[in-house]
Amino acid sequence: MINLDHNASTPTLPQIWDQVRELQDELSYNPESQHEAGFRAKKILNKSRQAILDLVGTPDNYAIFTSGATEANGIALLSYKKNGYHIIAPATEHKSVLYYADTVCPVHQSGRPDLEFLKKTLMSTYAPAVFACMYANNETGIISDPEGNLAELCQITGTLLHVDASQCYGKDRTLPEFITQNADSIVLSGHKMKAFKGTGVLLFKPDLSSIMESPFLGGSQEYGIRPGTVNLPGIYSMGLAAKYITHHSFKDKIDIITSSLADLCQINGDGPRLPNTISLRFPQILSELLISKLSDSGFMVSGMSACDSGIATTSHVISAMYPNTGYDQHTIRVSLGAETSTDDVCRFTRAVRSVVKSAEAEGPLTTLEESRSGVALRS
Repeated sequence: MINLDHNASTPTLPQIWDQVRELQDELSYNPESQHEAGFRAKKILNKSRQAILDLVGTPDNYAIFTSGATEANGIALLSYKKNGYHIIAPATEHKSVLYYADTVCPVHQSGRPDLEFLKKTLMSTYAPAVFACMYANNETGIISDPEGNLAELCQITGTLLHVDASQCYGKDRTLPEFITQNADSIVLSGHKMKAFKGTGVLLFKPDLSSIMESPFLGGSQEYGIRPGTVNLPGIYSMGLAAKYITHHSFKDKIDIITSSLADLCQINGDGPRLPNTISLRFPQILSELLISKLSDSGFMVSGMSACDSGIATTSHVISAMYPNTGYDQHTIRVSLGAETSTDDVCRFTRAVRSVVKSAEAEGPLTTLEESRSGVALRS
């Protein structure tokens, strides 16, 4: 299978697997144990923590390791909420953020938040506020604040800024300085940056340490904010990824996709986006059918966030950008990785053309089940 779904998860770097195997005995010890082996494990934990802080460029921040970005978002936003903060989030945010939102900020068709709506909301909100926003959307790749206008507004109004940067490292160069300097809390995900699954990190400014708390009790690990024995192999893998991860140029390959399929589809969103990501809309065919047919042909793509695929049938992101259009039922996400070759994308575009042209010839299908049963509805 050719993996064109790197925003769902990235393959772990081979050198990370090698180094984890080399240290597998050391990584089996508990960093909280009060003996020599425990002290060595604690040293690995602290070095990994420092590697993440160095990567992001926030050396003074706290870094709390979690099971992933969803938990990291939850710890931060629940802590803010318990302390009386009004949480505002764009309609295209990950569900782990939207769940805590008191106000949902609409987005333009570009995919970026409505700045004027945010201004009005902050002016009419008397409670302290938090604006929670992705660095870049996981489905469209659209960068939420390319010029720093949202960060500047938060700074001017005294609004806290929470940034889910899960889709940044390894796909874009690095977080811009206006985020690393102004964001009060930042979230990363291990498996989105070439490390192991089951690991994430919450970074936050020191003056927030008094309000950050876990919904769980019973341990002092991770400053008491995330109790429970840490996942040291996963944390070590994330620290290694912070050192090894590099930026790759995807422009030529994305250009091949968009130019080869320009007569068949439209691009969702507009403006700066992750270099590896493109969201494509095919009016001739339902996304579930296109994804299934492409899978049969050996290609991995998706129609929405993998976190939503078990409970939703279409993308809330595309629905928010283009309400009442049905575009969400015809959209696929293509997200490339360092391993993606030019030949991969050329073969992919040929496969897409074949599937879509067949769909045009057969007539519109309403569901994947109809396709499997051989039922076609002709207009």
